[in-house]
Amino acid sequence: MAIFKKKTGEAKAPIIKSGEVNAVAAPVAETKAEKTVLGLSRRPLLERPWISEKALIAGTRSQYVFSVRPEATKPAVRDEVQRRYGVHVMAVRMVRFTGKQRYFRGKMSHKMVQKKAIVTLRAGEKIEIQ
Repeated sequence: MAIFKKKTGEAKAPIIKSGEVNAVAAPVAETKAEKTVLGLSRRPLLERPWISEKALIAGTRSQYVFSVRPEATKPAVRDEVQRRYGVHVMAVRMVRFTGKQRYFRGKMSHKMVQKKAIVTLRAGEKIEIQ
């Protein structure tokens, strides 16, 4: 014998009949233009430039390093860099850092997973990073 009833399905949107004034319209689905590159998250794909000594040296060879979301893909990063900075991307390489295990107050947890993208531009093109 169950005490609580299981919830089945979601609430259905009311049907709008012609001539009704106080009817509530069903939610409108997003268009493809409103969705992000990966379709799920509203956070930007490129989080920030990756600042290190090695990344600054790579900048002299038309290579720029960015911290990206862990679910980012090479084509998505290529499209985002071309759209945001107006440059031509020749190659994208990805490096993924797994989260290390840490103990905090006797419980095991994990550090965040990081991912960086190394973007190679066409010869002679530059990105101004502030």
